[in-house]
Amino acid sequence: SIDLRIELSRLIYTVCVKRFWNRISEGNEKKALIGETFYRQLLTSYPEFLDYFVTTDMDSLALHLTMSLDVLVKSIHQLGQGETEFRRIVEHLGEVHRQLKIPTSAFPVIGAMLIKTLSPFLVEEEELTKNESIPSTSKMLGDA
Repeated sequence: SIDLRIELSRLIYTVCVKRFWNRISEGNEKKALIGETFYRQLLTSYPEFLDYFVTTDMDSLALHLTMSLDVLVKSIHQLGQGETEFRRIVEHLGEVHRQLKIPTSAFPVIGAMLIKTLSPFLVEEEELTKNESIPSTSKMLGDA
């Protein structure tokens, strides 16, 4: 079991995710691989979720996952700021999942699987970051 609060406070997530995402944003190949890997691992580890994806175009869903991650990475500084594009997107995603009757008990599983999926992609970025000065302000992080 992964404690998301502790896990997400690690250097690999506070700095490396944004740097990694910026580095791969020019091409969609690695992003597509992340989406495909996430759903393959999720459905292999939790076959009880297969019923939710029976009629789903998994290639499109993998792309939507990376698009959501793109918004999250670019909007992380807006968390808790009321009406923002990020909040509207999250509310829309929540509504879509409610309509599909996705149980809220699945959300921690999804978060943990996302961390498990991203971790191997971020190891190299973490090593690069350890050898550089770490951004200490949100402005510095925005420039990373």
